[in-house]
Amino acid sequence: MAKIPPTTSGNRPSDPAQGEVYYESDTNRIIVFDGSIWHVYNRDSLSYSTGGSDDLHYPQGLYTDSTANYYIANSPDIHMDVNHVDGLSVTSGFSHQDEVVSWYDRTHNNYHMESNRKPTWATSICSIDLTISSTLSNGECSMPAIDNNTYDKYDLDSSAPQSITIENTIFYIMAGTHNISPFHNYVNWYRSSDASTFNHIVTYGSSQGYDATLQQRFTSNYLTGPHLTVGRQDDSTAYVWDTESGGSPIGGSNAHNSVATNRNISEGILRASYASKTWEIIIFNQALDISEINTVKSYLQNKYAGLSASLPSGGSTPDLTMP
Repeated sequence: MAKIPPTTSGNRPSDPAQGEVYYESDTNRIIVFDGSIWHVYNRDSLSYSTGGSDDLHYPQGLYTDSTANYYIANSPDIHMDVNHVDGLSVTSGFSHQDEVVSWYDRTHNNYHMESNRKPTWATSICSIDLTISSTLSNGECSMPAIDNNTYDKYDLDSSAPQSITIENTIFYIMAGTHNISPFHNYVNWYRSSDASTFNHIVTYGSSQGYDATLQQRFTSNYLTGPHLTVGRQDDSTAYVWDTESGGSPIGGSNAHNSVATNRNISEGILRASYASKTWEIIIFNQALDISEINTVKSYLQNKYAGLSASLPSGGSTPDLTMP
């Protein structure tokens, strides 16, 4: 009797032919290679119809209920959520400061990100922080965070996108001691009209060479809590919003790099140059419309309510708008 050959999520064939099909024994999923990427198919019990109406739902994800409070029709390419470290179930079984060697994304692809321990002299890897959210929110939020106080990063799964297209939308919730970014090589994608960069969060003053006003808006550290950063770029313009106040984006027609190109992310998730804490990263290879941007923003502000000024107690802030 013919059978589908087995593999595992961490050991997918490195050079598959178009149309190859495998059974992933550790996730109980079927994977099919289309010539460029893997497509992943869940058994019914893994394609959750509900994950709670307040979770983020989309067609190619862990939760898929189109009637949920936070449903979007477009699926992200990568969705890293510390509350789902294995990409499937709600994080459990960890003790505070346990090392997190593997981190899986929440899309159907279940991309596997592996700790790299950068720089080479680091003696430990990223760990899970089970207390920071409760401390920052006075007990209102209990979501776990990745504590990167060892200057670590996570290498991308070889089957995951190694770049982000010119048209993209990114959401991330992070805090740090210096400039931090969801990507190791933190390319300066988003620029204000005076060319000050704000694709990453700056904690210190203008001695870093950044615009002090923008810096104040995007300040984020372990004491004030993380900032919710939202960036969107199409083929001509990039925007970043001040999510604390809603409304129009900061910048505008000049808020983009002089050369619009795909953005290399092959060096991995999390910038390893400085200590940081990370809660969630959502990456779309498309420029979402403002309605879906607001849906994702509201989901994140509701989930992490109380952590900071941009994640206020009581949920979402006024809607973001396009010029």
